[in-house]
Amino acid sequence: MTQTDTLPTPARKIGWGIAALVVAGNMIGSGVYLAPVALASTGSSSLIGWAICGAGAMILAAVFAGLGRVQPDADGLSDFTRRGLGRFVGYQTAIAYWGVCLTGNIAVAIAGTGYLAFFFPVLAQPGPAAVSNLVLIGITTTAYATGARVAARLGAVTLAIGLMPLVLAIVAGAVAFDGATFAASWNPSGEPLVAVIPASLVVIFWSFLGLESAAVLSKLVRDPARDVGRASVAGWAWRWRCM
Repeated sequence: MTQTDTLPTPARKIGWGIAALVVAGNMIGSGVYLAPVALASTGSSSLIGWAICGAGAMILAAVFAGLGRVQPDADGLSDFTRRGLGRFVGYQTAIAYWGVCLTGNIAVAIAGTGYLAFFFPVLAQPGPAAVSNLVLIGITTTAYATGARVAARLGAVTLAIGLMPLVLAIVAGAVAFDGATFAASWNPSGEPLVAVIPASLVVIFWSFLGLESAAVLSKLVRDPARDVGRASVAGWAWRWRCM
């Protein structure tokens, strides 16, 4: 069997809309729910960091769109790098990205188990928690191993589920918003913003991880020259609206 025989046929490839759901679903993950707690010490001034990271993420989305347009036949991030910088750097990129995904998926699984423990207190114990983590990782791994469309549909379902508490939080925040409280909590630490804001950028940009998903799946979308860019920008827009 040749490599061409293993590639999905056009009918089985995913469109830019489903790819955008994958991008948005990967970004709207644990980072969204953990960011408020992690940024509590930064206060309302974290909006500056959100603006900086949002602009940076938009630039990355434009880069991925350009890569998809000029290299529509590339097979993901490592292939983009290989073509520009050589096989060695391309291989290192693949290994580095695999390592990031490995640690990131573990973090997401732990966060998911933590949320489930609110409804099932037994999951707060080490043994059941470890089993829950393995089950969550196993479900997602099986979905991705089954095929791009199955994985994309799973991403769409988890995105819909994840948006529910976000919508409730947005509505509750809008109802309870108080300008005086917002101003009073602008910079709780009292330190200069030039010291506070940079420290928050790593936490904030964690919420944008997943923006690269459309580029990673470039070989699986119907029209990479068009769809990688559309999916990246649309996914970024979804994430920005949920900020």
